Amino acid sequence: GGRSALLAGDIEAAQEAALLARDPAALKSDVLIVPHHGSRTSSTPGFIDAVAPRWAVMQAGYRNRYGHPAPDVVERYGQRAVRVLRSDSTPRYTWNPPA
Repeated sequence: GGRSALLAGDIEAAQEAALLARDPAALKSDVLIVPHHGSRTSSTPGFIDAVAPRWAVMQAGYRNRYGHPAPDVVERYGQRAVRVLRSDSTPRYTWNPPA
């Protein structure tokens, strides 16, 4: 339906930079599965800006030992008005995108 999602996996800043160097326009997506669980080694400002997601899904276990997602990374998305859903704390949500 003209919507897209980017499943970034465990990439970090170096891989984000490589993707940006290759084709930043190709990264634009409505939904982003946040890279590396929202660790400080990923979600660089340039990457977030290129993807320009409406929604960011942060996959992290409740009280995980790594502290993911990092508070400053969550804030980076918030500064860009990206709606954040977290697997460790967001209540069940049904997404009904606008037509």
